[in-house]
Amino acid sequence: MVAALECRDGWGGGRLLLALAVEDARTPGARKLAAELRKPEMTDEDFARALHAHVLAHVRFDRERVEEYESGGYTLEHGAGDCDAHFRLMYAVGVAGGLVAGLALLHHGAGTWPAHAVAVFRLGGAWVWAETTVGAAFGEAPNDAARRLGLTTDRSDIAKEVRIMTEKDLAPIPPGFRARNAPAQVLLDAQALQRLGYLAADVPACLLSDPVAPVLREAVLAFQVAQGIVPDGLLGPTTRLHIAGALNHAGPTTIDGLAYPGLEGVTSPKASAHLSDEFLLLVAAMAERFRAKGAKVAAEDWLQVWTYESGISNIQTRVINPATGKPYGNAGINQMGESERHACGFHGSLQEWLSLSLVDQLPFVERFYAGAIRDFAHGDFAAYHDATSAYVATFAPAYLAHSGEPNYPLYSALKTPGQYQANRGLDHGSKGYISVDDMRLALLSVSRSALFVEARDRVRALGASPAVASAPKRSIAGIGIVAAMLAAGGWAAWNAASS
Repeated sequence: MVAALECRDGWGGGRLLLALAVEDARTPGARKLAAELRKPEMTDEDFARALHAHVLAHVRFDRERVEEYESGGYTLEHGAGDCDAHFRLMYAVGVAGGLVAGLALLHHGAGTWPAHAVAVFRLGGAWVWAETTVGAAFGEAPNDAARRLGLTTDRSDIAKEVRIMTEKDLAPIPPGFRARNAPAQVLLDAQALQRLGYLAADVPACLLSDPVAPVLREAVLAFQVAQGIVPDGLLGPTTRLHIAGALNHAGPTTIDGLAYPGLEGVTSPKASAHLSDEFLLLVAAMAERFRAKGAKVAAEDWLQVWTYESGISNIQTRVINPATGKPYGNAGINQMGESERHACGFHGSLQEWLSLSLVDQLPFVERFYAGAIRDFAHGDFAAYHDATSAYVATFAPAYLAHSGEPNYPLYSALKTPGQYQANRGLDHGSKGYISVDDMRLALLSVSRSALFVEARDRVRALGASPAVASAPKRSIAGIGIVAAMLAAGGWAAWNAASS
């Protein structure tokens, strides 16, 4: 299940991450890997070291543009993840193998939110570090490893202050909680959370009426974090009032008490609610015009690019220009700079550009992509052959003709240091250059986000183009200003695939 949300409390987000890891530890996938790694003669420390070495060897650090919580199974399948993905995998397999584990949240002092997450194991009466996002030795503190490896500048997320959370920090289920929550009411709660995007539509019915079912508690916790209320994963009067309010905001329904009448009428998507059908139809029409000239891209390919670039919204980039020390002037759904906007016929100010509706902005965006073909691909629209090529045109249009070459360097630390430094988070594996394949991996990171999936499915439902019936692409999770949470499902799918 994918939920996209704004997290108003970073420490609440930490509790959600810990709750997800606790549930992961009970899954068949976690138990299976723990059994494979833990040999009969191993002590707890031996097993912890083996797990640490396994994750270091098989999962690289992959910096995310937006915060995403992936299951351990997904992280192993893709061989990459940021600190929360590394933690969730380490915690789940460690606990499944019999270890006592905790979540160490590193931060920059009082009043700040967590910047980095690390698994710690209780061994010999003390917490022992198990940092895997850098090449740390087992037991080596993240700060010490960063200094030793010369990464203190690159990894500013590895802060000095530490707060450790354990399962005891999660709210226990109160006595009589299940009895106080009638199955019929809980079923309505679950249906409301499904409508709001916090609970998958295919959850077994038997779990939808059980207030302590792990998948339901995770959905409730994610909703509570998004709403800024006490994140305990438990249904109660405050949470239900917020659910009613969210339903009322999401679509045309009448809320009366806590019964959620009219629930069946709530159909508005959550993450893509800012996208009108008119806009989506115009994107599809743009794709068709390009296809008529020889391109192979579909509307969903453009939507995937813009999901990564801007969340398909009018925003200004926050990336700092290393040459000036100021933010770049890139803005809008495809993050055009001032000269690019002028070349497309828009001569207003940045604020005027940002004030355009998405519908009004789209003609200029189409001119940008047509201009890239004219200027950098010899007029051959076949250069747009997939979402990756569309992203190359967005990110580095001068290299559009090379978008079919996965290892082609777009920006490098040696030849184009300014562009590379401003976008070095795209350099998967710290190669020293950003390649065409890095564009593909960036898009992969949003292809299951709630925003992209909803927008893609809405375009398909509109029947705007036969091209949009292509198979969905593989991906990771949600988009949000601060956090997008994968709440369930990865371990089961990974275990089934590997058995």
